[in-house]
Amino acid sequence: MGTILKKRFKTRMKEKRELLGMSQEDLAKKVSVSRQTINYIENGTKTPDLTKAFEIARALKTDVGELFVHIPLLQDADKMGEWNRSELRALLMDLGLEPQIAGDDGHMDWDAFESLTLANALELARRLKVSPEEIFEFNFEEKKKLELLQG
Repeated sequence: MGTILKKRFKTRMKEKRELLGMSQEDLAKKVSVSRQTINYIENGTKTPDLTKAFEIARALKTDVGELFVHIPLLQDADKMGEWNRSELRALLMDLGLEPQIAGDDGHMDWDAFESLTLANALELARRLKVSPEEIFEFNFEEKKKLELLQG
């Protein structure tokens, strides 16, 4: 798991756990690990394997993709601030997709982002083990194009 994904997972995991009013001990019992292991994951000392990540997501009543990608980060790109654009760029770079959408000035090329949603959504979703719809909010036309791409 890349650095950006680890950071995203540990942050989102803690947010979801706290939102549910669940202690580290409660979550640990639900996924059959120690409280210390949950603490290590949340502070970035340990990284769960994919099976454990799915178990954690289930225990937190969410989709594993939601623990890796904060949905609003990827929606409404034109209204994003520079910090969120940087975070998105770092996530995509971590997935090996950055060169396809970075402008010469090192900032996001948002015209190219349109092609990302169509051409690379499947790869991004595959790597995150989620459906493309869970990553991006597609309009009807884009969904039709995606269906054609999926064959």
